[in-house]
Amino acid sequence: GDVYKRQDAPCSATGTLRRHPEVVHLKTADDITRQAALQKQFLNNVDSALAPGGRLLYCTCSLFREEGEEQIGDFLKNNPAYRIINLGGKIPALLSAIVSPEGFIRILPHHLAASGGADGFFIACLQKVS
Repeated sequence: GDVYKRQDAPCSATGTLRRHPEVVHLKTADDITRQAALQKQFLNNVDSALAPGGRLLYCTCSLFREEGEEQIGDFLKNNPAYRIINLGGKIPALLSAIVSPEGFIRILPHHLAASGGADGFFIACLQKVS
């Protein structure tokens, strides 16, 4: 069967601000920069773990593009063997606002407001094509 390897990407956890308001006082711009550097190292090492056809699901509980969209953009520039798998087809139409034009999922605290809101999150799925 399929073998899945799981490794969480380090992140600023700013997406948990709704439930943990103290985060705004604990995190600095340097924290974001430091976490982004760790994420880049993580992504730079993933290629050797994936065979052609393998998928990478990259998730962070961060509100910052530097830890989400920009990380994936840089990864794709440096790794042309990967393509984005559009996650829009996996999301009910009612939640279409969380799907970016690229096919990423970007959840913000105001999403699901009727249910009390949501934590901030970024999700991208990539497939190694060669």
